[in-house]
Amino acid sequence: MPERGTLCNFRRSSLSGLRWIPINGFPQHLVFYLFDSQLRIVLIVAVLHGARDLEAELTMDSSRI
Repeated sequence: MPERGTLCNFRRSSLSGLRWIPINGFPQHLVFYLFDSQLRIVLIVAVLHGARDLEAELTMDSSRI
């Protein structure tokens, strides 16, 4: 069920479509991922602690994708 994750509401268009889910047993950590419904693949973008500046961290990560 890859679409069960919550869509992120970041300002940067480069992060559109990004979703997040918490990790069981690690409530402060989040998995950020993209889902391509046509190809039926999930791309894990990052696993981050929720106290970080998430948009800044993910913007740095998205330049590597």
